[in-house]
Amino acid sequence: RSPFGMVVIRPSAIGWTQANLEERVEGLTRSSKGEAIYVVNYNIEGSQYSITGHLSMLKKLQTEIKDIEVKVGATKSACIWVEGVDVPFHSPLLRDGVEAFRKTLQHTISEFHPEFLVDRYVPNLNAEPFRLDKDYAQSIFNLTESPVLKDVIKNWSEHEKNPGELSRILLIELLAYQFASPVRWIQTQKVFLTNPKYLVDRVIEIGPSPVLSNMMKATAGKVSVVVAPEIHQFDTERDAVFYRYEPVIEEAPVTTPAASADQKAQTVSFLSKKRLCDF
Repeated sequence: RSPFGMVVIRPSAIGWTQANLEERVEGLTRSSKGEAIYVVNYNIEGSQYSITGHLSMLKKLQTEIKDIEVKVGATKSACIWVEGVDVPFHSPLLRDGVEAFRKTLQHTISEFHPEFLVDRYVPNLNAEPFRLDKDYAQSIFNLTESPVLKDVIKNWSEHEKNPGELSRILLIELLAYQFASPVRWIQTQKVFLTNPKYLVDRVIEIGPSPVLSNMMKATAGKVSVVVAPEIHQFDTERDAVFYRYEPVIEEAPVTTPAASADQKAQTVSFLSKKRLCDF
């Protein structure tokens, strides 16, 4: 049996913040002997995070949280086990697999035009829109300590002469390390919801169920959104995705014949009497 698992934590249910959760997770890892847990999915600010790592450490965290639930009188569980997950996805525990994944990506991804990515792709690894400059490469290296990027940065003047190959290298490193790094979905969402340069009109989730789209709806309700986009899930909202709406049939206005002079006079007389009665 795998020694790993995953739980979803809702800090707000026990009065915690994201910082409180991160501090406790790091504290448990520091106090252990060779075992660890990590925050690996930042889903909804203050409300939903995924933690993965060794089962024994996750159980310690669960016990602590249950004690706090009792003390604060929590009305819902703040720790939920994710059934069927026994691999520590997006955590440093998978760093040994980065090299093999990189090789797979290198065989799969060929050189392409940088404009497909620049200011259009927002990696969850760093939650920053893709750029082709040395500072951006350095920011990725700071998160990953990638030996490939170390060489690229050292010989930047040579690499920047070939933007297509440079963009391919950066993309492969972003994807290879995302495999073993936290998913910064909270920050990624904010790029599209709050940054005027990257605002979008529609968000469409491609997948079997509305997971990310529901998260974005929740995030849109928590932050100061510049322009609220339409948020849809491909499988469950195909009519909206493809603009398949029922046609609106407007009924012709009903016309009434013009009142005669006698009818108008009677109406005025009635209204005059009604005003006297009202007073």
